[in-house]
Amino acid sequence: MNSKGNILTSTLLLFVGVALIALYNRVELFSWIVIAIGILFILPSLYNLIVLIISKRDKERTARTPGIVSSIGGLCLGICMLVDPNIFVGILVYLFAALLVVGGISQIALIAYGTAPLRAPWWMYIVPVIITGVGVWMLCSDIIAIQSTVVLITGIAFVITAINSILVYVGARSVTNSHTDITVQP
Repeated sequence: MNSKGNILTSTLLLFVGVALIALYNRVELFSWIVIAIGILFILPSLYNLIVLIISKRDKERTARTPGIVSSIGGLCLGICMLVDPNIFVGILVYLFAALLVVGGISQIALIAYGTAPLRAPWWMYIVPVIITGVGVWMLCSDIIAIQSTVVLITGIAFVITAINSILVYVGARSVTNSHTDITVQP
């Protein structure tokens, strides 16, 4: 278990969750998120396209066609996201729901297998199961009509998941540190 990576992910998830909770009432929040993602597609695609076009080595020229095609695809997708973000809003809403499902399942796996050889108490599974259930509910409902509720639920779920992950890390670390003095006798 990469503890530094888990803490960093949990911290970022906490900040994103707080931001979503703070901004959940904004009408155009999903459109702005789609526009930001579009810009994040355009910038590396444009950079990669320029680098591939101006490259002068023969070895780079033969292998650059797939790079050019993927850069043009990323550039077109980014421009489409900028021009009409409403097309992608529904996809983003379902992506948030899928993130909750995947996050809940990964939390269950982290608690079940990440604390091995110790066994985690049953109450540590409550939050991940609820998060997974909320994600499944969001996937099965008509969530495009209730976007602000989706943002609020996703923000709350992200914050709860981050706090739960940090608590699991602290609990596993304290148990591991308390058992380092045990020696195995042959």
